[in-house]
Amino acid sequence: MTVKPTNVRDIDKSKRVLICEGNHDMAQLLHFMLAYEGLVADVAYTVAQARHMLTQHYYSAMTLGMCLPDLSG
Repeated sequence: MTVKPTNVRDIDKSKRVLICEGNHDMAQLLHFMLAYEGLVADVAYTVAQARHMLTQHYYSAMTLGMCLPDLSG
């Protein structure tokens, strides 16, 4: 599953979360749970992706998996 970031101008900045999780199933579950609560979530599967996304968008919160393919938590 590839989740593309939403345009930052289209959402309330206080409702945007970055999910950094190497396990695709866990990332999907977190994405679903956050969306259910009315939050917008972007998914990064590696630390490199997360770092790039952090330079492109404002996030009010971030989840960080403990075992990522390019860096371990």
